[in-house]
Order: sequence, then structure tokens, then C-alpha cells
Amino acid sequence: MGGWVVGWLVGYLQENRTTHQNVLRPAEIITVGMSEQVKTMLEVPREFMREGTLFINRCTKPDRREFIKISQAVGVGFLVMGFIGYIIKLSKAPTIRVAD
Repeated sequence: MGGWVVGWLVGYLQENRTTHQNVLRPAEIITVGMSEQVKTMLEVPREFMREGTLFINRCTKPDRREFIKISQAVGVGFLVMGFIGYIIKLSKAPTIRVAD
């Protein structure tokens, strides 16, 4: 609930407290609203921890062969990107000198 709704409800209940016997007192309404907000706020980290635990439990450590394949793929990627960067650097060098 928005803050103005709670404020209006508290004011209404204070004015009509004598006519309604089974109506919650304003402090009880605020407590109920706050406990719901706290439950909602605490549910997000709990859900995150539960999903994270499930994910970690599903993960497996790579065996030696898989680790070597991944390392080789990363190494080839580094070499290719380095070679492309070097070629671009060489192609830019002559144009910079001519422009000066």
C-alpha cells in the first residue's frame, strides 16, 4: 500500500474507532503492512540464494581433457585478436606519417 493510503486509513480508523468494535487499531495496521513489506524484502535474497545454490550444485569441475581444449581455444583467440590488432596498427602507421 502507498503511504497516503495507510495515512488515510489510520485517520479514518481513529475517527470511527468508537462505532466499529472489530476494527484494527492504526498501530496494528502499520505493523501488518510493515511485516508484509519485510517478508517481501527478505524473499528476494532468499530466492537468490536458493537459485545460486542450485546453480553451484549443478556445476561440475572440468576434467583435464576439457580444460586443455578450453585453454587452447582461448589461446587461439588471443593470438587471432593480437594478429588482427597488429595488422591494423601496421596499416595505420604509414597514413599517420604521410598526414604529418
